[in-house]
Amino acid sequence: MRPLNYADSATQVALAAARNTVGDDAVRSGCKPSMASEDFAFMARVKPAAYIGMGVDGATASAPLHNPHYDFNDDALAIGAAYWVNVVKAFSRAA
Repeated sequence: MRPLNYADSATQVALAAARNTVGDDAVRSGCKPSMASEDFAFMARVKPAAYIGMGVDGATASAPLHNPHYDFNDDALAIGAAYWVNVVKAFSRAA
């Protein structure tokens, strides 16, 4: 197993993009670490990375991710797309 180590530069880009997408009050950082199994740690060894949770459940919590009963909240699609556009903008400003 590999621990997931965040790069400060990538974390700052992710936070800036999130704040530009949903506002300061809706962004939380320093969340409790997750013990979920994830291959992302291997990618983060090669390139600076930050891992985010988008909180897409909506008003009613769904089953966990990677569960056959998970029901994706389609209302989160526009926010997710806007976030990734803002990642590109924040990355461009940071470069």
